[in-house]
Amino acid sequence: MDRDLELNVHLLEKNEIKNTINAVNNALEKSGFSLGESSTLLLYDPEIEMDFDIEPVNGLDNLIQRISSWPLLGVVGYEYSKYIVEVSFRKHKEADSIHCISLSFPDGLYRDKQFLVRLKNIAVLLHEQLNAVRTISDVEIESETSGYSVDSEIEMLEKKLSKVNIG
Repeated sequence: MDRDLELNVHLLEKNEIKNTINAVNNALEKSGFSLGESSTLLLYDPEIEMDFDIEPVNGLDNLIQRISSWPLLGVVGYEYSKYIVEVSFRKHKEADSIHCISLSFPDGLYRDKQFLVRLKNIAVLLHEQLNAVRTISDVEIESETSGYSVDSEIEMLEKKLSKVNIG
């Protein structure tokens, strides 16, 4: 059975969406990923009772505009070698900023020992570029049995941050 390796980078800074997407794109390009002809964009909102569309990315500026104007989640397919790596930009419904970047690597990549070294470097680079508060990675981290939830993780981190700022 194929399983994905996931990397979640949690942000608390309220940077502009454009700045966050540019920082992610720059870090991924440095690591050999690209927005190419087969790159797609999926926009998702679980509250909208309709099918979602998968559309071509049509460049970085279009990607920024589309994710900025969408309420919750945009998933972009980045090309890497012969694989597509899904990069999710997650927003709180009320927020105009991204609170979590998730990367999903197909099992063909994480079975490659050389790529695992590269993955660690990608995680460090994204964490530093985004000034992240927490970065975690595991196989199927967001499965039903893992107990991990992006929303509960963000709530926990925000509570810890508010205690630090008060005390």
